[in-house]
Amino acid sequence: MKPASFTRFQSVQLKIAFWAGLCLFLAATIMIAYAALSLQRTGVAAARERAVAIAESRAAFIDAEIEVPLDTARTLAQTLSAVKREEAPLKMTREQANSVFQELLVDNPDFLGVFTLWEPDAFDGRDSRYVNAPGHDETGRFMAYWNRNREGQIQVETPMDYAVEGAGNYYQCPKQEQNECVVGPYRYPVQGEEVLMSSQVAPIIHNGVFYGVGGVDLRLDYLQAWADEFDAYDGSATLALISYDGTLVAVSGRPDLIGQPLTALHERAAEEGILGRIQRGDRVVEFNVTGDLEVYMPIEFGRTRMPWCMNIKVPGEQISAEAMKLVWQLVGISVVLTLVALVVLWFIAGQIARPIKKITAVAQEVAAGNLDVEADGRSKDEMGVLARSFAQMIGNLRQMIENERTAREEAARNAGDLQSSKTRIETTVTDYLGFVEQVAGGNLTARLSLDQRRNGDALVTLGQNLNEMAESLLAITGQVQQASVRVASAAAEILAATTEQASSAAQQSSAITQATTTVEEVRTIAQQTAQQAGQASRDSQSMLQVARRGTKAVEDTVSGMGRIRQRVEGIAQTILALSEQTQAIGTITITVSELADQSNMLALNAAIEAARAGEQGKSFAVVAQQVRELAERSKAATVQVQEILEEIQRSTNAAVMVTEEGTKGVEEGVKLSGEAGQVIHQIAMEIEAGAQSNTQIAAAAHQQMTGIEQIGQAMRAIQQATTQSLASTRQAERAARDLHTLAQSLQQTIAMYRLQEG
Repeated sequence: MKPASFTRFQSVQLKIAFWAGLCLFLAATIMIAYAALSLQRTGVAAARERAVAIAESRAAFIDAEIEVPLDTARTLAQTLSAVKREEAPLKMTREQANSVFQELLVDNPDFLGVFTLWEPDAFDGRDSRYVNAPGHDETGRFMAYWNRNREGQIQVETPMDYAVEGAGNYYQCPKQEQNECVVGPYRYPVQGEEVLMSSQVAPIIHNGVFYGVGGVDLRLDYLQAWADEFDAYDGSATLALISYDGTLVAVSGRPDLIGQPLTALHERAAEEGILGRIQRGDRVVEFNVTGDLEVYMPIEFGRTRMPWCMNIKVPGEQISAEAMKLVWQLVGISVVLTLVALVVLWFIAGQIARPIKKITAVAQEVAAGNLDVEADGRSKDEMGVLARSFAQMIGNLRQMIENERTAREEAARNAGDLQSSKTRIETTVTDYLGFVEQVAGGNLTARLSLDQRRNGDALVTLGQNLNEMAESLLAITGQVQQASVRVASAAAEILAATTEQASSAAQQSSAITQATTTVEEVRTIAQQTAQQAGQASRDSQSMLQVARRGTKAVEDTVSGMGRIRQRVEGIAQTILALSEQTQAIGTITITVSELADQSNMLALNAAIEAARAGEQGKSFAVVAQQVRELAERSKAATVQVQEILEEIQRSTNAAVMVTEEGTKGVEEGVKLSGEAGQVIHQIAMEIEAGAQSNTQIAAAAHQQMTGIEQIGQAMRAIQQATTQSLASTRQAERAARDLHTLAQSLQQTIAMYRLQEG
């Protein structure tokens, strides 16, 4: 008899659990190794994408900060260039221009200064009258620099060093390039204080001739605080803002490097050609010689050809740490799943081996000569068929023994035959037991050799039943093995697809988060634009009311002149009334002239605000230009009306001296008053059209703001849906992994059965 320990090791349950567990462990080890490599690559790729997204977001912030003053400078230069137009030139004095600059600085508290600087005698040809005047130097050129200090006090100063290369690049760059320039960063004295600043300058050009510049200064010292707030990759990443000439504008955690060259931050910058990449506007994402990830994101400003650069640096060990964190999480999950699978596999192996153990025990009892045992054949599977076959065999053996007892007397007479039968029965039972042990050990290709000459014999019938049982087990096991292979293959495909889908969903969630932030910034800008458009609409309505009052006054004048013509008998009194009416008209024309000047100023401010609004303010800039042209035409019309009124007064004086000629003078006054009424009525109609356009612009701006708000809500909804989809994908991934593990367990369990010879 075999030892108990050896018997336990030879048990079917232990064999199934041992070999299936070993295969499962090897498969899990291979999958973990492959997943670790994949996660390592995925972690590095995700870190690159995240760093690029961060750099793009920070670059967009700087671009928005610089674009607003640059747009203002461009609009200011375009407006001032109207002074040099041949047809209908903009009539503006230096005092009026200074008022515009001062008001522009008041309306934009983020601006450090607003300035203009013209070539000699280019503005109005009167430089000699302004030598050493406020806002002028000894040349008398028009150069006004309106600025504010930290307390908010505004004053005008004279620009310095404008003729010096380097220090005067705020004037020399646009003059030489004939293009917009973003100059700086550099330090410049403002009201006695050295300020780190940048100048956004646009050239004043008309018909290809350079006349001067218009620009806006922006304080840059706040960018260092912005850079110090940068917190990415657990605070290990650093940020640096670099200008076109390689000057450091802001470096996170290193305020001492502000204004220093790029080599102060990157010692190998010259050898690696970093400055050349920045000036070409190249986007660079690479690992440096120390293994750190570096991103250089170009920042293009308006029409300039001098890009800045946003530099993000992430330590290599931080990227590896994040990837290894994912790897260890995967290892932990895999170990837990493997242990669970082993427990389930041990249970399944026990379920498979239990009926085989019972039948083997019955066979051993029968082999020992105990025919009083019973085989449990209630199961409907192959084990049940085998148990029922054993039960039938035991019954046949009992019947044979009974027959043997019954025929004992005959056996005594035929002792030789009895001994032969007994030997045949013992040999047959031994063969059958060996066959059963082979089947229990997993060999389904074994078959009993039967003597076909003894068909109908109980032992032969039992052998045929056992062979049929083995055939059934062979067919069923083959089908189960094929099914387990297909299930394992499908589970592996599902697992790979869900893993890839989970990674894509995570990347999509990060991208949507960045897009949501950008939409929120655009919504804030659109809200400011809508407020400014509403204010312009209200100002236009006020102008319309003034124009309507002017029209009503002129209509009253025409009516009075008609009554004068009807009352010829009181010509002296009528002439006096006419004189008073003409004086009133003179007052009105003065008022209309002042309104035209104010409209001109409002149109200039509106054009500047439209430029700040970007693409949304282009149509409003066109309307502002039309309003300015309308104001100029209104002023010209008031000059005509004034001339007409002077003619009326000369006529009334002649009528006082000569009564007969007075009647003709009255007729002429009536005619001229009617013409004046038509001119002013036409002015009112044009102003009303401008007011309607402003109202439409305000409504369009409000609709735009509403649309952007809806986009923001939609982006937030998409972000929530993406988060839910990512969670669902993770659940599907875990389910696919469990299915794949169970399929492998089933495949390994079936593998113990031998289905072919050899």
